[in-house]
Amino acid sequence: MTAKKDNADIDAAVAGRAIYAKLQSKLEAEAWGRVVVIDVKSGDYEIAENHLAAALRLRERRPGAYTWAERVGYSTVTRLGAGYRPGPADPPACPVQWSDSIAKRVYR
Repeated sequence: MTAKKDNADIDAAVAGRAIYAKLQSKLEAEAWGRVVVIDVKSGDYEIAENHLAAALRLRERRPGAYTWAERVGYSTVTRLGAGYRPGPADPPACPVQWSDSIAKRVYR
């Protein structure tokens, strides 16, 4: 695969984060929570509701794009595993009646 050879001298994470840092204030005002995919070679980017849509649109314009993705306003693009823990305002659906005191103990 030639794409890997062509991009061997570029650290996508470092370059992508640097470009994102320059665009951050503009993107946070316009597209909070959406995904931005950045071509680290050109600085061109695309914003969409999900990573795939943004990447496909960017690759239509720049077929050889070497990309980095960020979710605008968040530290990660996606969440893996069972990291979500509902709080007292969002108790799990179950037949047990949840009181605020129980939820505070369980979801601290």
